[in-house]
Amino acid sequence: MKLIAVVMKDAGSFNAVMPAGELLSANGGHDYGCVYFASGVAATKLKERDIPYQNADEFVGDSFDLVLCGTSSTADGDFLERDICRKATAKGIPIVAISDVWMSALRLKDDAVKLTVVTSIDQQSTSLLRQVMPGVKIVTTGNPAFDQWFHGQNQYTTNRSAIRERLGLHPKEKLVCFFGGYGDQSADILQLLCDTLGDIGSPYLAFAVRNHPAILQNPKWAKDKAKIEATLADFFGRTVDTAEYKTGESLLPAADLCVANWSTLLLQATHLVSLHGSPMSLHIILPEYDQGWIANQFCGLSNTVPAVTLGAAKAVYQYSPADVATAISNLLFNENTRHEITRAAKRDFRLDGRSTERVAAEVIQLLN
Repeated sequence: MKLIAVVMKDAGSFNAVMPAGELLSANGGHDYGCVYFASGVAATKLKERDIPYQNADEFVGDSFDLVLCGTSSTADGDFLERDICRKATAKGIPIVAISDVWMSALRLKDDAVKLTVVTSIDQQSTSLLRQVMPGVKIVTTGNPAFDQWFHGQNQYTTNRSAIRERLGLHPKEKLVCFFGGYGDQSADILQLLCDTLGDIGSPYLAFAVRNHPAILQNPKWAKDKAKIEATLADFFGRTVDTAEYKTGESLLPAADLCVANWSTLLLQATHLVSLHGSPMSLHIILPEYDQGWIANQFCGLSNTVPAVTLGAAKAVYQYSPADVATAISNLLFNENTRHEITRAAKRDFRLDGRSTERVAAEVIQLLN
């Protein structure tokens, strides 16, 4: 029997890697089996399912024929995966890394010689990865984490109407949803939006904020919370109470624009664009948080919207509030821009509910 080491650290890598691990475990029989290595959030999730696992920090690599892991956007997950990839490479073990965000995959390029990157991202970003990771096999499969989510999208139109009605939105209102991540950047982006949105000048804007729980404990957010919320309320006809919606995913069908920094919700919004033409997505990284080499080396500037185009998402790097306002206005109200983005998403993004099968097939091919 051939053994696969399935390695997970955070929620993102768990959601991407675990479906493939479960499918391989179920279909392997006596040919191959999976041994789970986990820490952090992933370990907690395995405990909840009563699935045996070993501590990821104790991974050595002996006896394994392949390593299946994620590529985290969090620093601790990044260090864990690089360490494991180095150990596997030293023993000549092939690696399959599932990446949501192509820039996370770049971190592994110097540490894993026998590396396959399986990615959910668009063809444009995949071609960029191939340029900077020559000799590495890169396969665009779609995201295993979205497979189950995808099959629920046949109710999208009904969900959108029902959620918007429940939120009390006027038919002409455009709903902007901000999804916060970790640390100071999310609070700073909210402040940027406060400085920005008064320049848009539409009477039909509503706003919803769904912050990551970590943000609510952030001293900067706590200090500025009242001021930011009051400023947002001045700019919008109203802010929308989203307390009854437990997840950001449940709000996405009602949104016309999804604003975030790093978040899988941006990817889900992008896939919804490819399926239904909404919501648009705006990816904001402020200059003080930006790794400049990302913007300078791998992103081309768009002439139509003052932002960087990555598939269907828009990334704003070093622009003034007025530039951000122009980008938001175009994404909400410029039909040519919306059509261009929707067309690109339909062309470049793969989402049909079969991503897990493709990842498993890639693993089996390498094992054989």
